[in-house]
Amino acid sequence: MLTAALAQTLATAGKKREAIQLLDNLTKLAAQKYVAPCFFAGIHIGLGENDRAIECLEKSFEENSHWLIYLHIDPSMDALRSDPRFQDLLRRIGLPLKHAIPA
Repeated sequence: MLTAALAQTLATAGKKREAIQLLDNLTKLAAQKYVAPCFFAGIHIGLGENDRAIECLEKSFEENSHWLIYLHIDPSMDALRSDPRFQDLLRRIGLPLKHAIPA
């Protein structure tokens, strides 16, 4: 979802107010129609809220979200790669771990 990607980019660039506004908009949209929780994870990573990002990814796992098949190669998840919870999630999904931590 482009809104989530923009929000993560803004947050990473230090434009947290704008990112939070987009996060709020996306949260309101999710109350009206389905928005995959993994889209929220990237925004939380950009805001430095890695615990919340992991929570979103865990919820996506519980929902069997097809978006999770990209976790091991998605550069927006780089901030989580060394987190043991992220490594555990990759294992449970069945994704390769060799690409999980940048060399």
